[in-house]
Amino acid sequence: MDKGSLASRKKLLRAQTERGILQSLDHPFLPTLYTHFETDRFSCLVMEYCPGGDLRTLRQRQSGKHFSEQAVRYFEEYGKNMKMTTVTGEAVPQNKS
Repeated sequence: MDKGSLASRKKLLRAQTERGILQSLDHPFLPTLYTHFETDRFSCLVMEYCPGGDLRTLRQRQSGKHFSEQAVRYFEEYGKNMKMTTVTGEAVPQNKS
């Protein structure tokens, strides 16, 4: 990720948060973040390859750029089954206490 581009769009903190979340997750249905490193210009994440891309890209390809209600319900059920919850657009493990 280009750090300058992230900073200009005020997305740098979000990218750092996402990296932190990915570092803390260990689930067979989520991509593994192996490591990360930074150069002067880039922040790099070394992750497991996921053919087909991410959900955002898939959503952009949909008619009207949104998922059908059936697809949303599937993702919701999938998340519940993984004991995950969505907080501000980020998947984080549920608090088990």
